[in-house]
Amino acid sequence: MAISISISLTQTSQSVSGNYSYVSATVKYSKSTTTWNMNGAPLSIVVNGSTVWNGDVNFPKGTTSGTLKTVTSIKIPHNSDGTKTVSASATLVSGTNSGTVKASTSKALTRIPRKSTLSVGNGTLNTGQTLTVTRQATSFTHTITAKCGSASTTICTKSTSESISFTPPLNWASQNTTGTSLTVTYTIATYSGTTNLGSNSYTKTCSIPSSVKPSVSISVSDAMGYSGTYGGWVQGKSKIAVSLTSSGSYGSTVKSRSTSVDGSKYTSASFTTGVIKGSGTLTISSTVTDSRGRTATDSENIAVLAYASPIISAVSATRCNSDGSANSSGAYIKVTFSGKVTALNNHNTATYSLKYKKTADTAYTTVTLSNYANAYTVTNGTYIFAADTISSYDIAVTAADNFSSVSKQTSGSSIKKIWSIWKKKFSIAFGKIADIENSVDFGLPAYFRQGIYFPGNFNSDFIKNMPLNLGTAEEIPKSSDLNNYTAAGTYRSPAKGASETLVHSPRNDGGFKLIVTHNQSENWISQIAIAESKLWIRNRSASGTWSEWESVFIESSNSSTQATQRDNLGMNKVLWEGTWSSGQITIPNLKNYHLFALFDSEKGTVILVPRTTSWFRGLGGYISDSENLWWYAINAEITNLENGTVKLIKQGGFMNKGTGGMQSWTTTSIVGIV
Repeated sequence: MAISISISLTQTSQSVSGNYSYVSATVKYSKSTTTWNMNGAPLSIVVNGSTVWNGDVNFPKGTTSGTLKTVTSIKIPHNSDGTKTVSASATLVSGTNSGTVKASTSKALTRIPRKSTLSVGNGTLNTGQTLTVTRQATSFTHTITAKCGSASTTICTKSTSESISFTPPLNWASQNTTGTSLTVTYTIATYSGTTNLGSNSYTKTCSIPSSVKPSVSISVSDAMGYSGTYGGWVQGKSKIAVSLTSSGSYGSTVKSRSTSVDGSKYTSASFTTGVIKGSGTLTISSTVTDSRGRTATDSENIAVLAYASPIISAVSATRCNSDGSANSSGAYIKVTFSGKVTALNNHNTATYSLKYKKTADTAYTTVTLSNYANAYTVTNGTYIFAADTISSYDIAVTAADNFSSVSKQTSGSSIKKIWSIWKKKFSIAFGKIADIENSVDFGLPAYFRQGIYFPGNFNSDFIKNMPLNLGTAEEIPKSSDLNNYTAAGTYRSPAKGASETLVHSPRNDGGFKLIVTHNQSENWISQIAIAESKLWIRNRSASGTWSEWESVFIESSNSSTQATQRDNLGMNKVLWEGTWSSGQITIPNLKNYHLFALFDSEKGTVILVPRTTSWFRGLGGYISDSENLWWYAINAEITNLENGTVKLIKQGGFMNKGTGGMQSWTTTSIVGIV
């Protein structure tokens, strides 16, 4: 008879804290006949290397299979990591022809959790966050550490707490000096008593807070020293010395600096500005950027005192008696003037002086007007001096302060005469005594009912000798703003070195003379600048807005001064000369004109061209004395109005009598009309 056995394992329970499981082992049989039985057959069961049962078993009749033995509550220790595969075997001495039979099996037991887990989110340096621990047994403890770059810290040691507060240190920001976040690795190690059960690690991101940024502070001083003298910075005179103290934060470095002062930008850590252009409260603002891309800003406000150069707004001279009473035949001249000096908190010095001479003389007599010393505003101030009745006088009044001076000229006439002749000096005068040789001199308003003709050249020398006293005009101080020159008078900037420092100057490549005029109510002001044979003009409206400088005179090839026609003056100007029969040309100032005349030097006629924004098209011609009708046309496209670029499509003409046919046209000059 044949007999066999089998063995199986069943896991019944586990102990997490003990790290073991209980299993049961069952041995079953199978025999080939139901009539055979046996009692006292030896059976041994080995589980996990240990014999858990050794004894006799019985085989009853009437069955072919059944259970021989079940052993329960077999304790199986797990490995330290909680895993375990257990093996078992059974040996039966059958007493049959099967002899001793054996069976074996193995089973992987359910793993027992050992290591604690950690729940932690992304965070921000210097901001607290909560770490949540999940333990596998209440007897387990844990140690938690955090590492960031080369920095690390222990959050807790062999703790049983399952909710732990932790604030990532702010100084960890030094672990990343070029970014705004960093990586933190949290590690939790689990212990059972003193036994380390293993560890888990978690990688998270921590932001560097916006408070970690560079620092900057501004220090300012008056580089010219005026603020200490006048109790504030002085417009147009003071220069600001700026010094920045800046640094990075937690290892970052300052990469750039930008400081805004008076409409200009500077990138150095220390610098000195140009002279201050504005007045009132002036803000110096600086921004630094570090290697993290973070910025910091500091600002400093300074009080800038409004300053304008001294002004003589009016000066006149009249004949009078010694007491100043008006007398057109008097032996005295009374000079009346008005002027102004900026007070600068009453720390500026105001002085006024007067000089006079006979027109025919060269040397002046100078008088200090002590009655008006330190008077910041003078209205109708007077000075009387004895004056030869037969002579006219050149007179100038000067106002000066600690920075500059200004003079304004006038003339005092001789006593009134209907007319006067100075035969020896070939001189005649009307309304005054003749005292200028080789001249006709008018001391009365002159009305010319017909045209005035200049057979000689109308050049810059003529302008200089006009009664504007341009040759002795007041010098404009360096760095002045011409917007402040609103008092009627004559001024000058002597050379390039002075003109290039001026604000709102018509030129920076040389000197010029400036004439300021205004209407009776003084709410519309004109400035005219003259330089050699060049002239510019601009106006200030009643609203206080200045127009741009317009060039009105240019220097011609023979150095004489000719009126140059600007578009807004409505005068003709040659814009282009050359040969244009194909392709494109560039017409200077094209956008400033709306009507043009095109000439062909061989045809002796003209094409009138009104332009649009895109097209340059026109028509022209003439009828001959033989009644031949000649006409010409041009069709061109404006490809760039701003640059004045015009592309020719077609130009030419026809004759409707005689030979007829297509006639050629070549543009040799273009004149702007309106």
